[in-house]
Amino acid sequence: MPIPVQSDDYAPDSSTTGVLTIGATLIGSASAGTDHDWFKVELAAGTTYQFQLNVNGMAAGYYPDFNFSSLALRDGQGLELASSTTYAMYGQVYVQYTPVSSGTYYVDVLSSERNGNYGLSMSTPAPDAVPSQGNGAPQLALNVAVSGLFDYAGDRDWYRFHAEPGQHLQFRTPRGTAADAMSASAVDFYDLNGKPLKYSYPFEPDMAGDYYVSLQGNDKGSYTLLMSALADDYSGTPATTGKLLPGGAAQSGKIDYSYDTDAFHMPVEAGKVYTVKVSGIDADKHHLDYRVSDGSGDRYLEVNKATGGFSFKADSTGDVVISLASYAEKPPAESGAYTVQAEAGILDEYGDDAAHAAAAALGQPVSGALQGSDVDVFKVELQAGVTYAVEAAGMPAAGTPAARQPLLLLKDATGKEVASGRYSEASGKFNVTPTADGTYFGYVSGTDLPYTFKVVAMPDDYTGNSHTAGILQVGGSARGTLESMADVDWLAVDLTAGVTYWFTSVSFDSTEFFKRSGPSLKLVDSQGNTLAEQPTGLNSDQVPTMNFVPQNSGTYYVRATPWSSWDNMPAHYGVSARIGEQDDYGTTRATAGTLVADVPAKGRLELAQDADMFRFTAAEGKAYVVELLDSKGIAMNLPVTVTDDQGATGLLRKSGPNYRETTLFEPKSAGEYYVTVTGDRGTTGDYTLRLKPVGGDTIPASNATKAVLQTGAPVQGMLESKYDADWYKVALQNGHTYAVELQGRLSGNGSLEAQALGLGIVDAYGYGSSVDGPSSYRGYSEPAMLFKADRNGDYFVKVDGGAAADGSYTVQVTDITNDRKGPELTAVSHGGDARLELFDTITLTFDERVKIDGRSIELKGPQGVVSVNGVTTVYSDKQFAAGNKLVLDPTYRLDPGMTYALALKPGTITDMAGNPYSGPMSFSFTTRPLLDTGTDGNDYLNGAGKAGALDGGAGTDIAFLPGRTTDFTITGAGGGKFAIASRYMSPVINAALDNVERLMFAGSGFGVALDIEGTAGKAYRLYQAAFNRTPDETGVGYWMAQLDKGMALNDAARYFMAGAEFQKLYGANPTDASFVDLLYSNVLHRAPDASGAAYWTGVLHDGLPREQALAYFSESQENHDAVAKLIANGFSYIPYG
Repeated sequence: MPIPVQSDDYAPDSSTTGVLTIGATLIGSASAGTDHDWFKVELAAGTTYQFQLNVNGMAAGYYPDFNFSSLALRDGQGLELASSTTYAMYGQVYVQYTPVSSGTYYVDVLSSERNGNYGLSMSTPAPDAVPSQGNGAPQLALNVAVSGLFDYAGDRDWYRFHAEPGQHLQFRTPRGTAADAMSASAVDFYDLNGKPLKYSYPFEPDMAGDYYVSLQGNDKGSYTLLMSALADDYSGTPATTGKLLPGGAAQSGKIDYSYDTDAFHMPVEAGKVYTVKVSGIDADKHHLDYRVSDGSGDRYLEVNKATGGFSFKADSTGDVVISLASYAEKPPAESGAYTVQAEAGILDEYGDDAAHAAAAALGQPVSGALQGSDVDVFKVELQAGVTYAVEAAGMPAAGTPAARQPLLLLKDATGKEVASGRYSEASGKFNVTPTADGTYFGYVSGTDLPYTFKVVAMPDDYTGNSHTAGILQVGGSARGTLESMADVDWLAVDLTAGVTYWFTSVSFDSTEFFKRSGPSLKLVDSQGNTLAEQPTGLNSDQVPTMNFVPQNSGTYYVRATPWSSWDNMPAHYGVSARIGEQDDYGTTRATAGTLVADVPAKGRLELAQDADMFRFTAAEGKAYVVELLDSKGIAMNLPVTVTDDQGATGLLRKSGPNYRETTLFEPKSAGEYYVTVTGDRGTTGDYTLRLKPVGGDTIPASNATKAVLQTGAPVQGMLESKYDADWYKVALQNGHTYAVELQGRLSGNGSLEAQALGLGIVDAYGYGSSVDGPSSYRGYSEPAMLFKADRNGDYFVKVDGGAAADGSYTVQVTDITNDRKGPELTAVSHGGDARLELFDTITLTFDERVKIDGRSIELKGPQGVVSVNGVTTVYSDKQFAAGNKLVLDPTYRLDPGMTYALALKPGTITDMAGNPYSGPMSFSFTTRPLLDTGTDGNDYLNGAGKAGALDGGAGTDIAFLPGRTTDFTITGAGGGKFAIASRYMSPVINAALDNVERLMFAGSGFGVALDIEGTAGKAYRLYQAAFNRTPDETGVGYWMAQLDKGMALNDAARYFMAGAEFQKLYGANPTDASFVDLLYSNVLHRAPDASGAAYWTGVLHDGLPREQALAYFSESQENHDAVAKLIANGFSYIPYG
């Protein structure tokens, strides 16, 4: 069926094609988390319109998944006129509006979270008794309750009221006694122009006039609104009458109600610190907060809160507004009465910023005192690379045993913090090594605390600048000591341009019980600019090595510093320098190597942190298998990244089962790309990189796919090449369970071996589940899984081909949430007079896909139970579910001319929803009898007591003999003829066999294959070619059965190559040349001749599949003649079945 394509449905502006009319319902889709859909509407002045957004779906197949949607009405310029934004969780969102002028308007639907579908409708209800806009709003009066009704969730009712400065107006909607009584969920205020006002509670106007109050309900119901005036001693705005004087008398006040704010004007002088004391009130229970703003109330000053009040520093002369604000929802039992008093301002002895800092000399202490909550700033000249101890020590108060410590910060001239004691137990003390000469500023802060500030240079073996005494020789090492965590040591080293140098460090403090790494290293120039750094995050077995190649010869410096995790200073260390290996490929585009499709590129990771970049030109419509092998030809599990010429990533994906993943590079278009190999911070050594081209793709393997699945509808897809993968978008509902199925050749719904494919389902964020091996979908022969969606919206079904061949498949997603009906039987193989072959499978066909429990299946014959139990794997199934078919393969060979009974137990067969099959539970079958003479078909021949000739005729014929293989001598006579003679039994069997392809023995499970020029011989030779050994009887019996059933030799060769034994012998991904060498060695047991090697390497390079080359070598005359000597008298095998 064709693949539907999904796109955004409506534009987010006036160009939209969506038109909404009265009485119609439009279905829309929020195709992205922030999708706007606009709809044009024509409105008439004076008519009330209601717009309804239904996010619970308007029709079957529509569903929501955006918890918070908004609905807005806009004018022709896009300005919002009305909206509702918070009630999508109630299923519907409404907006009601009465326009004052006729014309074109726009309804805007916005999904603010995930995707989903919705319904949008428009009606003309009776006008709301209370409008949702200022026009026509009823007038409120003080202390006069009014009743109203929220007509729907999200309804807004507007009222008009008058207010005067100094009033404190409270608006309450207490819940009444009626069944639908409710309170407003939101209260907002607007001026007469509809402009929102700054929220305040209670409402205190700046000027006399009329205003609007808007109530919003979170459900449909009735309410009562009461406007009342609250008594208050002081206003909370700059219009307050409260006054405080620094050093003056205390003022009394009271927190009169919840959220009350009392404000006081107070004159201040710039540069002075003021302390305000608040007493008589439990500040914690009243949730009291303190604020200081300028006279207009627009700008706030920093407040330092303390027990019983607060302090602040004035930055300008004039009036400030002191505010005491309560944030208690309910007034506590304790009285809200308080006393507030301002102490006289104290002039700060030292400036509190860099511009007013006092100078401090090195080694000379400076004494000071912090008044109130104060900051004192000192400036000091420091030298780069020298370590200093910076301290602000609190002085003990009289009679106290210990001093409180101030907080100390050091900043540079730009205001950037250089060091501090804020995270240390000794908050007023630290060491620092500046990186540049200059003026630095020490910030001392605290509350009412005397202190001493000083800066002292520390003893040091090496300075952290170009005047260092430390010298490092290339090929040697140097020792040093880091005296403190702030210490920085520089070691001078002379380097030559163009030479690769490696630097390492070691600790001399390690003991048997304590191991410390060497210090952190950087390479810097004389100005301290970093040129190279020691790598971090390496595997524990790797020595961190800093790599550097100078562009110019000269003196450089190794910079050694402690790691942040160190303690127990000082630390003793060593640093060594030596000439390292030159990097073969750099990590920039300028130094990138060249990589050509299908041509191996050899490289080396010299260090664990090394990365090698290659430039690669991708062809149009091609994908590439990324092959990375070590020096032994073994696949390396190292990161490989690919970026385009803009630096974009996301071009790689993993293909195939987890136990045999292949990395695939899928370029978005032809052009230049950059491939980088990294050592993963733990690997060094040689590697080979190759990008092997494979076919293109019509369906991308990403969430950018345009392919869409509809639940319940199968879609047939095509994997164009090996390693192809297809993604399909499918819309699922939260809480629903889905069956996800993938079918191919086995169930007759495609050409691919679906059991070799991967199947998964993920959401848009990549979370989900997958199955990629038979053990992951036990009970099925082809991938299938159940998936329960945890949200509404789009998911992605992934079909991953891995190393499977190209071909078709069928994928389907079915909602089984409400499936309560079990499967029904529609057909039985070998019914009626049809005879069952000795190696036949028995097939039961149902009306839907089924799952089985093989432990509940029995097949009984004359000799008792013939087991059909087995392990559900790809090729050793004794029972499996292939789509809607149950296929049973007896464990042992059946006997000719016998009747068998198949018995099922309840619960043996279920559908994917778990509903059991309840139809007939027993069936009987009869096998084909033995014949004394052959026919033109496939015959079972009676060989017991034979003397003379036994001719099987055409077809594949099997002669049944008594005893075991060891009871007979079998001799090849050429031309497909064999002589067989019994050794010990009576009567004697002595027969000449012609056109008899196989022998079976009553006393043994073994058989003898005589068709050495037929399928048996091909299976034997392929086994020997692939594994360079004599086939085991079980394995060759299996592959004989597959070739007998019509499997092509090339297909069999492909399965051989996918096995672990083949990959161990030939390597996981050998080059074409290596593969040819291995074919000559393992199949023909000789070295290749030059012309033969050139031929086979060339055809492989030109696209000949490797499995076909293996089959060619297997059936070559040279291999045929070599193997013929081994199987001239037939060979033993165990029949598969």
